[in-house]
Amino acid sequence: SVTTASLRRVGLSDSLWFEMSAANESDLWMTGRGVEPPTGTSGMSDRLGRFPIFSALDQGTLRILAGQAQSQRWPAGGLMFQRGDVGDHMFAIVAGRVRLTLTSTQGRELLLRQLGPGDILGELAIIDALPRSARASAVKPTTAIVLPRDRFLEVTTQRTDLGLAFAN
Repeated sequence: SVTTASLRRVGLSDSLWFEMSAANESDLWMTGRGVEPPTGTSGMSDRLGRFPIFSALDQGTLRILAGQAQSQRWPAGGLMFQRGDVGDHMFAIVAGRVRLTLTSTQGRELLLRQLGPGDILGELAIIDALPRSARASAVKPTTAIVLPRDRFLEVTTQRTDLGLAFAN
């Protein structure tokens, strides 16, 4: 039988991999960008470094940042945040799909954007702390690395490369 490790080596496409690994969500892996669900601080720092916004950070900053982050999962249909919620954390999407929507004055849902593995959500919220401007919900089971605003700001006081990465 084929093992998870051998599936990773053959370089299957993202969509085929996700279908094949759905039975074991903790093993979801996105081959196209190499992002896996976090399992520990060192593994999480490697995964954070694969997201474009974090890719220029040195290993020390990534390790500190990873120590402040956590992995979180939402089921299909799960609410990540509502419009108007406090913007106190950002999400680095590892697996799944997220819908960003607004509700019109007529009560109709307007789709703004869909995000998937390798995308970042809420990065401006950890800088400006403004309320969320849209609703975010999981379209299918979703895993993300979650970084709280207060911890992010702590790290920026110690590590200037983090602030510069967000300024670019």
